[in-house]
Amino acid sequence: MMTVTTALMGLYFQLSESSPGSMDNYGWLPITSICVFIVFFSIGFGPVPWLVMAELFAEDVKSVAGSIAGTCNWLSAFMVTLLFPILKESIGPGPTFWIFTVIAVLAFFYSLFFVPETKGKTILEIQQMLSGEKVIKDDKDDKS
Repeated sequence: MMTVTTALMGLYFQLSESSPGSMDNYGWLPITSICVFIVFFSIGFGPVPWLVMAELFAEDVKSVAGSIAGTCNWLSAFMVTLLFPILKESIGPGPTFWIFTVIAVLAFFYSLFFVPETKGKTILEIQQMLSGEKVIKDDKDDKS
């Protein structure tokens, strides 16, 4: 949905710039898109750094890893905040939202193919999976 909302914003501003007045009846679209984006970011990519950090790192490195994950998260937010007005002024709002649409698509595919599924796995199994070892299930866990 984040991709759809940024694409709608790109389309709205692209059409507004190319033919002024053509989007007058769709003034609700930008605010609706932003609200939907915020909702889906809050339940999707927003908490990802915190969840990944909590599930992937052992207790002995969790504090350092948490600091790094938090710093990366806030630096990314800072970069978006810094770059948005610069991009908007230099290339216009439409292309700016198209760039963020492409980033959202890339982030989706990165998450789909490179972020490991950790549901139902112990920290030991996750660490084995990340180190490239074959995951060995403990027989005590299989009580079926």
